[in-house]
Amino acid sequence: EKGGYGMTKPSKQISDAVTQYSLDRLSKTNFSLYGNDVDNLNVQVSVSGSSKIRMTIRDSNAERYEVPVPIQWHPMVPTNSSPAQFKFEITKTVNEQIGFRIRRTSTQSILFDTSLFAEGFIYDDQYIQIITTTPSRNSYGFGENTHRTFRHTLKDSLRYGIFGRDQQPYGGNENLYGAHPFYMGIEDDGQAFGVLIFNSNAQDYKFDEFADNQAMLTYRTIGGILD
Repeated sequence: EKGGYGMTKPSKQISDAVTQYSLDRLSKTNFSLYGNDVDNLNVQVSVSGSSKIRMTIRDSNAERYEVPVPIQWHPMVPTNSSPAQFKFEITKTVNEQIGFRIRRTSTQSILFDTSLFAEGFIYDDQYIQIITTTPSRNSYGFGENTHRTFRHTLKDSLRYGIFGRDQQPYGGNENLYGAHPFYMGIEDDGQAFGVLIFNSNAQDYKFDEFADNQAMLTYRTIGGILD
């Protein structure tokens, strides 16, 4: 059976700056890692000015834990004098699995794209996984962990945990004091972008090589929502 989620209803325009999508799990019988998958998801995408996009993915039928820190987020469409730098797109595979893509409008560079791994999008009660590509192999951020290089190593890479722990670095891949679920990519033309995953549960991440001088990121968490 097919993994991932499909979209059976048309999108709903909440305002000029906010769009809502309803997703349904494609396999509701045997295709499950832990047996507690969320069947229906609410995806809300909003823009704030020319350079910020926010995507939240929640359980449509139940409240889940969210980080109790208010974010000053003001949905607002770009203006003619400051046009949109990024564009959000919904993609669909031949098996009807939905993917999420963000593109830079000036160069058409794809900054975030789950399309090739749409079957690996998992939203279980205590296991959430999303896999995306990045446009270059210049990936920085996440933590707090011990690394041998400032830029993430992609070949024979390690999986790192994000979970604050009061320990000193020993030279391995230990999780340390802070929790920083933010990464930055520097594109081949020198432009940069950042992605914040607003989650405070135990998390882990792994960067790997991907085709055409790209990288891929596997992100997992054991609770909360995707924001």
